[in-house]
Amino acid sequence: MTFVEVLSAARGLSGAERAELVRELADPQESHTIPEHLRQLLPPPGAVLQHWKPELTAEGWQQVQQLLAESRGTA
Repeated sequence: MTFVEVLSAARGLSGAERAELVRELADPQESHTIPEHLRQLLPPPGAVLQHWKPELTAEGWQQVQQLLAESRGTA
């Protein structure tokens, strides 16, 4: 389960359930009694959560630099 999937699934929880989920994610070693429906949202201990990070090409960086220069009036 990716981090985005966990966040998406958490949107359907009540405020109290989200708070419990946050406590568990913050300190999984601490003894919490987590209801089964919340435990199903959590990845197994030691799981690696994936996230998407866009990669910018050299051309993309040039475009960003050009936009910044234009916004500063130095282009």
